[in-house]
Amino acid sequence: MTKLGMYNIVVKTVVFKKDKVLILKRSDYQKNNAFEYDLPGGRLEPHEDPKEAIVRETLEEANIKIKLKNCFDCFYFFAKLENVDKLSITFVSEYASGKLKASFEHESAEWHDIKNLPKDITPWVSDTIQKAIKAR
Repeated sequence: MTKLGMYNIVVKTVVFKKDKVLILKRSDYQKNNAFEYDLPGGRLEPHEDPKEAIVRETLEEANIKIKLKNCFDCFYFFAKLENVDKLSITFVSEYASGKLKASFEHESAEWHDIKNLPKDITPWVSDTIQKAIKAR
């Protein structure tokens, strides 16, 4: 059971590079949703600003630097496996520099054409990308 009023805050970003978008594929290192498509992001560290967190997470997970554009979505969800309430903040960003490389948390990190996303993409990832295209 979670403590009343306690939330984990997570950040995600949709990273664009011209007409391509960065999509990660989770590795079996992940406890939940192994081998599913994902976007860069993760939990905030103590006293960390969400904007700083997403820049850090993207560098850690994909080895690239990004330029944040704007925040376009914020929503609550309950993570059943962890039994915790979460608040997710989602940003639009643009690729700035670096050579794309997946971290140990992901088996791949690839640029995909926004008009030709993988057929087996996770629905929430596809929906988030579509929202980001409009918010861009």
